[in-house]
Amino acid sequence: MKVTLYLQRCGDISEWEDGINNGWIQFFTNEKSGVGLAYGLHKDVIRFNQIDK
Repeated sequence: MKVTLYLQRCGDISEWEDGINNGWIQFFTNEKSGVGLAYGLHKDVIRFNQIDK
C-alpha cells in the first residue's frame, strides 16, 4: 500500500496509529517520532505535521 511507504519514512510501521477517517482524509500519528500524517481519499499525502510534545 502506498501509504505504508510514506509512513515508513518517519519511523517503523509498528509505531504508527490510525487516527480519524472522515471519508476524505485518513489521519495517522507517530508519537515516538513526533509526526502526524494526513492521507487523502485520492491516495496522496496531504501533509506531514510535527507533533508538539
